[in-house]
Amino acid sequence: MVSTVRGNTGSKPTRESLKTCVFLDFYLIELTGTREPLMWYFAEMFVTTFVLAATLLVANSPSSGWRAESQQSPRKAKASTQAVLVTKGQVENGVYKNDSIGLQFTPAGNLHLQAPEIMGTPGTVPLLVKVEADADRTLISGLFSAPGLTIFYADALAFYPEDQRNATRYLKKVSQTNEAEGYQHVDAKGPVEISGVSFVRADFAKSGVHEAVLVTTHNQFAFVFIFAGPDIGVVNKLVESTNVKFIPQK
Repeated sequence: MVSTVRGNTGSKPTRESLKTCVFLDFYLIELTGTREPLMWYFAEMFVTTFVLAATLLVANSPSSGWRAESQQSPRKAKASTQAVLVTKGQVENGVYKNDSIGLQFTPAGNLHLQAPEIMGTPGTVPLLVKVEADADRTLISGLFSAPGLTIFYADALAFYPEDQRNATRYLKKVSQTNEAEGYQHVDAKGPVEISGVSFVRADFAKSGVHEAVLVTTHNQFAFVFIFAGPDIGVVNKLVESTNVKFIPQK
């Protein structure tokens, strides 16, 4: 790896490549305590593995294109028509539950729910409730297992014109945001139901990341699930392993 960085092609080394070489030489000496060839070989293998793992973790990170239009183009807040004051919900025993929007969901077993967030002021719109479920993203798991991610958010539809308060039109907004960020819309056959709840679906791909966006509407909200992984197989397994349930709103 060090010889590759130094460039054995006969070309003149750049200032950046020389800085990299100095860093790697210093790092390898610190790691091994010697310049003995055999120890350097194993040290180089370690550094190569570290760089590869870091590259995979970055490559499989999802886009920021999941954000709803209400986040992309902030507008003046206005009073909401929701009868129930919206909260961010809570995570208990691996299940996300939010009575104020009438939904609970359990992600795939290899994902871990993070703390939910609320964006906006309850009682006004725009208002977004969001929770993520992430896979363990260590260096070792990044090398030997398929990472995955599920993002759920609920977007108050009162923020949008009446003719745009349906799943199909909302999905179109998300698709336009993703495409503006360089994601390509791809034809991908996969589930359009989660636990018997019907969704509209669109799939996207960019730089080794596959995303499936599923949208439905309920209780004057757009419920959006975004599943991301290295390929459609991983994404479809995430969809199939997710449980969604509508619950009484209160």
